[in-house]
Amino acid sequence: MPDDNSCMFTAFGGAIALDDPAKHLRQEVADYIIAHPDQYSKVILGDDPVRYTKRMKQSDTWGGAIELSILSDIYDIQICSIDVKVSLPPFFCAKKGYFWFPA
Repeated sequence: MPDDNSCMFTAFGGAIALDDPAKHLRQEVADYIIAHPDQYSKVILGDDPVRYTKRMKQSDTWGGAIELSILSDIYDIQICSIDVKVSLPPFFCAKKGYFWFPA
């Protein structure tokens, strides 16, 4: 896995068999945010949605819980992510617009 700030998108794309997925998935996430302003407001994103999506489309921007939740909705799958650098959670799951951090 390249350490290029697109590793989450690359890993997800590999799991669903997309070639060179980062740019494609970043665009899908950005489009989804703009299409769902009631779900992804400045309060949720921490920034204006247009600015947030512009930044998310840049290859040097990390994806996280918000992006995994959106990909879960787009592809209608459950996504679970574990931070392998720590011995305890964060452990993250997303399914159809909901995400949680199991204890």
